[in-house]
Amino acid sequence: MPPNLAATITGYAIGDTLSIAREVIDLPVGRTVTQAWMTVGSLQKIITSAPQAGIGQITDPGADGAASLLFEFTITDTGVTLAHERAAHFSIQVKFDNGEIATLEAGDFQLTRAGPPVS
Repeated sequence: MPPNLAATITGYAIGDTLSIAREVIDLPVGRTVTQAWMTVGSLQKIITSAPQAGIGQITDPGADGAASLLFEFTITDTGVTLAHERAAHFSIQVKFDNGEIATLEAGDFQLTRAGPPVS
């Protein structure tokens, strides 16, 4: 599973709530993901198999060869913390049950300013 180091996440506005899901494929059978983290600029979300509101969770640890990750970003994350970093570098990494760490994805994360409300 070679990493995608030229990824882009765009199309979201400052102040949006975001759910960013990723699949980890081609894991050796029996290998599982125990922790994952997504770093965007100065913000980092660390997830495990326990659900955490506003952070996310590992929804499938991958014992069958494919794991599922869900990272959640709140209105505060995108409207305050990342608002001044509208264009930032991001990365997603995972830690496996044997202690190995792998980067899955890295690239550009960009938020846009929403226009005025439509009346």
